[in-house]
Amino acid sequence: MKILVVDDDAKERENIISILDDRDKNTFMEADTKSIELNLLGNMNPDVAIIDLNIGGNLHGISLLKKMKDYKPETKIILLVSELMPEEFYISEELGVDGYIFKDIEANDIRYVYNLIKVSEKFKQPLIIGYMQKMN
Repeated sequence: MKILVVDDDAKERENIISILDDRDKNTFMEADTKSIELNLLGNMNPDVAIIDLNIGGNLHGISLLKKMKDYKPETKIILLVSELMPEEFYISEELGVDGYIFKDIEANDIRYVYNLIKVSEKFKQPLIIGYMQKMN
């Protein structure tokens, strides 16, 4: 699988890649806010994209999500969140996000979410479900 990791923090990208690296089965691409727009419609063709919702710069995670879904709708998207605003949640749901996880999630949980998403399951971390229920 081709996995794209988008985060403005290089260390965060490295951590996610090292967690999901299973040697021969995955190809990783990484991008920050400076390079993602230039490369998105070029040579990147990810099967799974793990995107920091608050990537900073001129590009917000929701904007990138829209572009990704326009470019390749079948790409599985996992949003990394520090906090999730109601309107971001509803928009990302409409756009077809496959999973949400908080940035401070444990390594085994990241692998679990990735494996679910890979086989067409959707995932919302229990904390996010509770958070969204409180908003309603």
